[in-house]
Amino acid sequence: MKHLHLALAMAILVMWTPAALGQFKVTSPDGKRLATAKDKVITLTEVETQRTILRIFGHTAEITGLSFSRDGKLLASIDESHTLKMYDTTAGRELWGVKANFGGRLSFSQDGSTLNVESGHKIKKFNVETGAEVH
Repeated sequence: MKHLHLALAMAILVMWTPAALGQFKVTSPDGKRLATAKDKVITLTEVETQRTILRIFGHTAEITGLSFSRDGKLLASIDESHTLKMYDTTAGRELWGVKANFGGRLSFSQDGSTLNVESGHKIKKFNVETGAEVH
């Protein structure tokens, strides 16, 4: 019975995380900007002043993940239809968009040349400049 209560409490906590509410946040590597995805919109905010820098309306499905490049100049996003997109964080301009065929956690490689989409034991890598899958 004790384990059942603990499991129920943990399930409730997981249900109320921002990800479960359809909102994702990621801070730029320099800590100066915050990218927030809610539904299909990404909002870039200046952390110090809370001023909105730009809004990006590039997705047609709910966004499920975000990641800044190591230099903060790029922002990758993925949505529930597994569409992966890359944006310039200065202008909010879409650089490319591709189908990843599965969703998951986004991360840039150490050298910044590839973007990884990780789901369980599956990992796909995409060229940061072109969006082409790297094998």
